[in-house]
Amino acid sequence: ANPYLSAAIGAAIIALASGIMFYCNASSGGTDIIALIVQKYRKIHIGKALLLTDILIMLCGGLLLGPTILAASCIGLLIKGFGVDFVIAQIVHMQQKQNMK
Repeated sequence: ANPYLSAAIGAAIIALASGIMFYCNASSGGTDIIALIVQKYRKIHIGKALLLTDILIMLCGGLLLGPTILAASCIGLLIKGFGVDFVIAQIVHMQQKQNMK
């Protein structure tokens, strides 16, 4: 199995689910809670807050497990971080279109 493809597909699925949860003001726990706290006090998009909180974990895991895992984790983390903001933006856009009808 290709670790890069697995990371990309897994991160896209997680971004979709996390984006829906964050839009509904929910959380799956873990680093999501830290990201919500960062977002509250720094006024940044939740995806970027999640990206910041997950970088430390990614670096530790990559250092322990090797460069292939670090690179795959980096790919997944970027897709998840930006994907969450994309999903939320799409939901807001769809709701605005629905409200205009």
